[in-house]
Amino acid sequence: MEGGKGALRYRNRIDMTHAFDTHVLEINFIRPESRVLDVGCACGDVGAAVKQYRRCLLYGLEYDADALRVAGETGAYAALSRVDLDTLSGEDFPGYRGFFDHILCGDVLEHLRDPWRVLELLKTYLKPEGSLVASVPNIAHASIKASLLLDDFTYTPMGILDETHIRFFTHKSLAEGLSARGWRVEDCAFTCTQTGGWQPENPFPLLSEEVKHALFDDWHSFVCQYVMKLVPSGEGAEALLARNREKLAVHERNAPPPIRENRAYELSRLGKRSAEIIRELREEIGRVQGCLAQEKARGEELCGLMEAQRAVLEEQGRVMEAQRAAVEEQYREQEAKNAALEELRREGEAQRRALRAGEADIAGLSARCLDLERKQARTRRHKKRYKAAFLLTLAALLAGLGLRLGS
Repeated sequence: MEGGKGALRYRNRIDMTHAFDTHVLEINFIRPESRVLDVGCACGDVGAAVKQYRRCLLYGLEYDADALRVAGETGAYAALSRVDLDTLSGEDFPGYRGFFDHILCGDVLEHLRDPWRVLELLKTYLKPEGSLVASVPNIAHASIKASLLLDDFTYTPMGILDETHIRFFTHKSLAEGLSARGWRVEDCAFTCTQTGGWQPENPFPLLSEEVKHALFDDWHSFVCQYVMKLVPSGEGAEALLARNREKLAVHERNAPPPIRENRAYELSRLGKRSAEIIRELREEIGRVQGCLAQEKARGEELCGLMEAQRAVLEEQGRVMEAQRAAVEEQYREQEAKNAALEELRREGEAQRRALRAGEADIAGLSARCLDLERKQARTRRHKKRYKAAFLLTLAALLAGLGLRLGS
């Protein structure tokens, strides 16, 4: 639904001396004394200008009843109809089929749920040699791209992000959409607006110079609207796409003066700013180089100190290594002493065991000697008794023989 109840706010005074105004460019695509269907005619301002400057027979379609009433008061239209373009069907307005030399869709397509379907229906209202004139806002304008880079997509009461816009186009999507549906861009004009567009906040100060240069180097960043003259075509989609891309491309050769001037101005500002940045960078480089020289001298001084410290540490390391070797030698000597002491302990233990064994042997010998002494004493006692007995016996025998034993 184009415009909605707010269609009255789109009232315009058409000044044909403003050569690069959207409505002037639209009117310039219309042949004088032709039949024109003004789709989404709103309050009839453009229709009245077409009537005045082109002396055309005008018919109008509009949804907003208040706007339609105002359009009727202009006296520019032979007929006006209230219609919702989103529900327009092929059965509507059978008398319009093949009737019009031109169909004007000024600031309409972006308000429709399915603009391509509506264009297909409108195609049936054209004469075989007729054309459709459409103006479409460029969503790839610098103000929108810059805002998107800052995560901002703010709708506004008017402009490219008009709060009633529900479809958005770039030159690429227009070329592809039109080619796929058999529309050839016979001619295209480009309008320009301030670089900041209608966005409430200026996004450019928050962007880097490199990003801004990329934005402003693109010619399409300065296009506010594409004003196109479209004709039905039986060409193949691929050939048609190439032709439409060429027609919708804006560059040095076909850009209108406002776009060329705006682009040159923004790039020159960036050039001046770039020169300032280069000077600032050079100054910063000088400061950094001075700091680096100081840091280098300090680093060399620290390296000297570190080298001296390293030599001290190496000497300490050698001393500690010698001490470690001495300690290890002492440890080995102590180990040898410990081994010798262990050997002496084992020998002492063996001698102690031998002494214990010798003491046992001595005790045994002493016991045997004592036993022998006892036995010898008994033997001596027995010998004395035997000797006494023998002497007594002998004496008795001798006495019997009359002999006497000598003393």
